[in-house]
Amino acid sequence: MSAFAGDPLAVQQATLASVLDTLDALAADRKTTLGIVLDEFQEITRFGVGRARSTGKTSDASRDDQPEWHLRGVMQRHQHLSYVLAGSKPALLEAMAGKNGAFYKMLDPYPFRPIPKDHMGAWIDERLDAVGLQSLGAGHWCLEWGGPRTRHIVRLARKCVDRAIPGATIDAAAVAAAFSEIVLDEEHEAVQTWWQRHSSQQQNLLRALAAEPMGPTTKEMRRRFSLDGGSAGNTLKSLVQAGDLIRSAYGSKHAFDDPFVRGWVIAKALPDLGIRDKAITHVATPTSEYDG
Repeated sequence: MSAFAGDPLAVQQATLASVLDTLDALAADRKTTLGIVLDEFQEITRFGVGRARSTGKTSDASRDDQPEWHLRGVMQRHQHLSYVLAGSKPALLEAMAGKNGAFYKMLDPYPFRPIPKDHMGAWIDERLDAVGLQSLGAGHWCLEWGGPRTRHIVRLARKCVDRAIPGATIDAAAVAAAFSEIVLDEEHEAVQTWWQRHSSQQQNLLRALAAEPMGPTTKEMRRRFSLDGGSAGNTLKSLVQAGDLIRSAYGSKHAFDDPFVRGWVIAKALPDLGIRDKAITHVATPTSEYDG
């Protein structure tokens, strides 16, 4: 999808539809069914630069301008393609498959839990050993600071390898340095642009969640981060709907979906309020996705 994401929306839609129509025709000629997997499917909502994604009710008149509705129409005409739409932003996927979403009653959800910590951590340690590096808890720290999404964990582990010299030991300090490099060098520009799109209330709420275990849930925290208690709940809801936050059973009940975004807020946004005592890897509210 990203290959033509810079084109005008109409061109993006036509290109994707043409590719899928061609595959459907090919399958029909061969009298078979093809399986199509669209990974990180929630990125469909980014088609059309500058377009705001609808998270509420959608009028018929506006549906043609929304990529997810256009794709639904394309998929419905295919008789020889079966689709697997995989993603990692639960709130966005639920919105698209929910009552007012483009794929309501069209998809069967199959949620996957994160890979168990012990298994994933051991695998990282084994892979480090295979490339001549010595792990000293590296798998554990990659999961603690990069979890729960597999792509974030693996990215952090790979960065540890990229930075290491042959025979090096990958310990907590090495993982923290790799994490910092991703946040401050590789992700800085993109996250800064993302940050600037948020209101001051949203920014302060994100600061609170990055800094403190109870986030905005106490009067003291709302005072400290200049939060409007009356609207904090709606602000949290909007950030969950946008996929910026995920729900957690711990602390403030909300955690960052992207650990590198969380690190950026700690490193670049908390100092605006004079808060400089948090490590870039600080996790105020851990995920509960590994539980149960």
